[in-house]
Amino acid sequence: MEYSCGVLVDMRSFDLDPGVVWYMLQSENMTANQFNYLVNHESGLLGVSEISAELRNFISHEASDNRAGGALAVLLSGKK
Repeated sequence: MEYSCGVLVDMRSFDLDPGVVWYMLQSENMTANQFNYLVNHESGLLGVSEISAELRNFISHEASDNRAGGALAVLLSGKK
């Protein structure tokens, strides 16, 4: 397993508060498998942008799609 230590990556979550696990399992009625899929396949750049995990898509759509521009800004700023 790779750890990203705060770096925003394609589809994986970066820093994650341990309390999120409990919240999602209890309040959102997620199973452990659903939570695992969420943090490993629907988070990161994909979760921030809601459109893609590919950096080239953000660059090509930055001017026309606020989500792409926002994800690119988060990535370049280094902020989470």
